[in-house]
Amino acid sequence: MIGSRTMPQGRRRCGVCQASRLRDGKLGHPKTRNMSQVGLILCALVVVSAVLGLVQLLAWKMLGKRRHALIWACCYGVATVQWCGNIAGSLLAPRNPIIWLVLTALALSTAILSTLGYRARAGMRLGAVPLFCAGAAATVATGITGFFHLTGLMIAIVPLFASVVLPLGALALLKGKSPPNLAEYCNAAALCLFASFEFVVGLAGLSDGIGGTERSIALYNRLLFAGIPALFVATGLLATFLQAADLANEMEKRAAIDPLTGALNRRGFAEAAVVRIEAARRLDLPLSVLVLDVDRFKAVNDRFGHAAGDAVLARVARFIADELGELDVLGRLGGEEFGIILANTSARRALKMADRLREGIGDLAPDLNSPAVTASFGVATMQPGEDAIETLINRADRALYAAKAAGRDRVRMAEEDRLLIATAA
Repeated sequence: MIGSRTMPQGRRRCGVCQASRLRDGKLGHPKTRNMSQVGLILCALVVVSAVLGLVQLLAWKMLGKRRHALIWACCYGVATVQWCGNIAGSLLAPRNPIIWLVLTALALSTAILSTLGYRARAGMRLGAVPLFCAGAAATVATGITGFFHLTGLMIAIVPLFASVVLPLGALALLKGKSPPNLAEYCNAAALCLFASFEFVVGLAGLSDGIGGTERSIALYNRLLFAGIPALFVATGLLATFLQAADLANEMEKRAAIDPLTGALNRRGFAEAAVVRIEAARRLDLPLSVLVLDVDRFKAVNDRFGHAAGDAVLARVARFIADELGELDVLGRLGGEEFGIILANTSARRALKMADRLREGIGDLAPDLNSPAVTASFGVATMQPGEDAIETLINRADRALYAAKAAGRDRVRMAEEDRLLIATAA
């Protein structure tokens, strides 16, 4: 969502940093850009970087202090310093190689921080040490090539480094824990476009050899100022949209979660059921639904208090969630009643699973916050032509009532499914 935007910044800075060095007199003045135009571009990039850094810092502060948002805030902060350094260096010390080398290190750091933010957002191992070691090596190589007047190679190092690092951020977007959404695809595409452009800029610097010529430097500068500012703004906006998309997705997920038990609420359960039923129909796989009710729950509330009753429900939900498979779904249907969707599960297997859960709930050790409880289960399996979760839940509910009428702490199967099993036997 959101984290990747910092990467592009880093790269742009790299290019603009180099361009500023060129125009500042170290490598000659670009013929196609005057100082006022360059200054305006750099000032605009300072403002944009500062605003994006502030946005990321606020996102970190207000959205759960997620690590990737803080990394991106640092990335944009470093970018702001680097852009300011370009302006100050061009005005105060245009030929100072130390300042130029520091700005190069800052530009490389922003690219690295951007990538680290993407990886943190995806839950991947950061790999910060190798990346910063590579950045340090690139900084040293830039200084060495500058000392030996290998101008073409010197100005190519930063954009070529960025062209390698940026795709790592795009890969993190596409290889996360869940399938990519539209915002992630757009950010990944922007990063790949940025990386491709940086690669072209690097090749332009090398177009007349590692020594560089007036022609190759002019081509380098033209490409740099033609593409870097626009790509910088575009990736920054897309990164902001990614943050907004992450927030929207999180709010949508929270709206479907029961805050007490962590299970899906009735709406979320119904939405998940539609997906599971469609998949079962398409793949011709069995699907079963369990409906369970904590026995004598009102008595628990009356005797131990509502806090103890809440603790019972949370404990039961945690136990069930730990027992279910990856494709199974747990939802709280209301009060002390839960629903379970068992994907690719026949009537017989569903019956065994319900009995195993019933025994496990009865064996849960009581604690200081909640007493021991039992649960009753109703089981229903999807029949040919049955495609509504409400129908399955209603059949399982009737079986649940039969289990309670028979004395509680037991499992009953829907009449239709019981007949089907008897016929198959």
